[in-house]
Amino acid sequence: MSGRSALGWGILFAGLAAFLLAAGVPRLLAALAMLPGDPVLAEVEDGKTVDATALALLIDSRREARRYVADPRLNTDIALAELLQVDQQATHDKIAHDAALIARPGRH
Repeated sequence: MSGRSALGWGILFAGLAAFLLAAGVPRLLAALAMLPGDPVLAEVEDGKTVDATALALLIDSRREARRYVADPRLNTDIALAELLQVDQQATHDKIAHDAALIARPGRH
């Protein structure tokens, strides 16, 4: 192998390595950004009840990950968490409304 052909192969492999690195870094950053919300999503998928703070953490982690990659799954996770937040708020509002009706004076 001549010095010229070795140099050509070296440049080719260096270019390929740079491309793979550049293509992989955004996915890595997105995966790291999703880590804080992953346990919350696992609980939701298992049917467990999670509080509003945990849902906010899930939403924030997915929004951060969207900065690095365009993955539709991130939008699905955000929408699910937001729906659960709305559902929790509606439940709390109904409980508060029912408690106010019960505590109202003059109620028989």
